[in-house]
Amino acid sequence: MNAMHAAERNIEERLHLLQSTFNQVRQKEITEEFLDILTGFEALSENC
Repeated sequence: MNAMHAAERNIEERLHLLQSTFNQVRQKEITEEFLDILTGFEALSENC
């Protein structure tokens, strides 16, 4: 029974780590896309 509880805790810890990593990667991609859009907007604004 203790082995099952330990395995469950291990799964929960790994899931938390994966979710955290996913969120960091997702936020990085969102930030990069936002900066690309902002850079394009600024470039177009300078030409007008």
